[in-house]
Amino acid sequence: MRDRFTVSPAAARFHDAEDIRSGNLGDKYDITFFVSCYNEEEFIVATLDTVKIAMVGLGLTYDIVIIDDGSKDSSPELIMKYIAEHPDADIVFRQNARNKGWAQNYIDSTFIGKGLQTAQDDAQAEGFDNLTSHDATGRARYQIFDRDWKVCFQRPAAGTSASSGSRLDFGVVKLDESCPVSDQGTQSPSPASEDQAMPDLTGKSLKAVIGSLPSGTSITAKDISGRGRLIIVQSNWKVCSQDPRSGAQFTGQPVTFGAVKFGESCP
Repeated sequence: MRDRFTVSPAAARFHDAEDIRSGNLGDKYDITFFVSCYNEEEFIVATLDTVKIAMVGLGLTYDIVIIDDGSKDSSPELIMKYIAEHPDADIVFRQNARNKGWAQNYIDSTFIGKGLQTAQDDAQAEGFDNLTSHDATGRARYQIFDRDWKVCFQRPAAGTSASSGSRLDFGVVKLDESCPVSDQGTQSPSPASEDQAMPDLTGKSLKAVIGSLPSGTSITAKDISGRGRLIIVQSNWKVCSQDPRSGAQFTGQPVTFGAVKFGESCP
C-alpha cells in the first residue's frame, strides 16, 4: 500500500499531490505549518481551527501540511471532512500507509522553507549528523555563511525510508531568491570525456561546466558582453558560447567559453 495524498481545492492552485513526496513545496506562501498526527481525533480539528484563527488579520499567506502517521482512530476521516468543509483552506494532507515514527516524519516535512542553519541545527537535534547542501539554482555556489541560505529541496525525498545515519542533503538558494521549480543543483552538466561528443553547456553556470571537464583541460573564459570584465567568481557567470561546439568531437583540445553574468542576456 502506498502513502495517500489529498490536496484541498485552494492548495491545488500551487501544489499537486506529488509535491510533498518530492520535497518540493516551493515558496508560494509566507508560512507553511506542519501538523504531525497520530491518533489525534480529540484534538486535530481544534488544532486546524487554531491555525486559521491565529492567522486572521495578519495579512500573510499560509498553507498547512498534515502528515497522518497511520492513525488507528478517526483522525484521517476528520481531516478529510475538514478539507471538504473548508475548500478555501490551503491544505496538503498525507496519509502514511504505515507508522513511520517521528524521526521519519521529521525528514518528510519540516526542513523545506527553513533557513539552512536552522534546518541543520534541527536535523542534528533529531540525530541526523551526515548533512550536506548544494546550490539549487545550478550555479554551484558554495554555502559559506549558512544563515544566508534557505532550504527549497531535501534528499532523501519526502516519503523515502531513511535512518538517522543517512546523508541528508539540502538544495538551497539565497534568502532573497525564489526557489526554482525543480532542483537544478542535481542536474549537473554531462561530463565531457576524451573521444566523445562535446555536450551542450550553454546556459549553465561557468563554474559547473568547468567542473564537468577533465581536470587537465586548458580552459579560457571571457566576458562577451562587450564590457571587458574579468571573470573572478565563476559561479556568477553563465555560458553563452563554447568552442568546441556541442556535438563536436572532444579530443582533449583547449576549450573556450563566452559568458555573461546571470541576469544578463547572451548577445
